[in-house]
Amino acid sequence: NQILDILKKYGLEIIEPKNENFNPEFHEAISTKKCEKENCDKSDDNLIIEVYSKGYLLNGKLLRPAKVKVIIH
Repeated sequence: NQILDILKKYGLEIIEPKNENFNPEFHEAISTKKCEKENCDKSDDNLIIEVYSKGYLLNGKLLRPAKVKVIIH
């Protein structure tokens, strides 16, 4: 945790996008899941439901995208 605190002081940000919309600039979809609800609506499309590995930004620049599972229709 101390190392993480030091890195945050120098501009490191962690990307933890669960329950956010998929953004290909910051996320890498490595898995998808078909929407299973009877009344799937467009708001569920591209929703991140699982994060396999966190992503990282350094001073606003992408170091590593978050690897995620996304809902599709």
